[in-house]
Amino acid sequence: MAQPAPLLTPQTAAGLAPSDSSTATAQPRSPAVASPPSVETQRRMSMEAARLAAQARPDLVLRPLQLGDYDRGFVELLSQLTVVAPLSRAEFEARFREMAACPEHYFVMVIEDTQKRVLCAAGTVFVERKFVHSAGLVGHIEDIVVSSDYRSAQLGRRILEALIAISHDRGCYKVILDCEVKNVEFYSRLGFSRPKEQVEMSVYFQSKL
Repeated sequence: MAQPAPLLTPQTAAGLAPSDSSTATAQPRSPAVASPPSVETQRRMSMEAARLAAQARPDLVLRPLQLGDYDRGFVELLSQLTVVAPLSRAEFEARFREMAACPEHYFVMVIEDTQKRVLCAAGTVFVERKFVHSAGLVGHIEDIVVSSDYRSAQLGRRILEALIAISHDRGCYKVILDCEVKNVEFYSRLGFSRPKEQVEMSVYFQSKL
């Protein structure tokens, strides 16, 4: 499994690094929970991680989001996932600083093509504090996106493995996400399971979309 720990220094707390000088059609979605993998699953995941590491392009760098990523296409990348624009530089920077002020809660990871200086994948995990499970923690994975130009490079897997590792390292007792039904098989290969008789339900406020 990818190990993001070296990226999470005091200067990059919350998975957010300091400054570096069209509405989609609704699809059925399913909740998923990462459960402790079996020994065989761990062995298979370790072999797959080693294979991916051997194939990894050195110019595709996994790291926390930076303030300068507004200029590296972060908003445009998210727009391939859902509605984002309009989002001005000032709005992006204000939200970045709000999230960076909560270093135990927000972890936004990206992959940058350092040759082209453009972001090609991103994902977030939000750590929720609970009363249940002995005042435990739950990781919520959100906004997983890979640029259409990089879909064959296994970048979604790299982002997800980093977010799962962050959740584990922060002491979460589980990490959850919602996905389209067509993506259940992909997430299952990363250790997620689909709880029986559970569905996602949402209330959308049109004035906020």
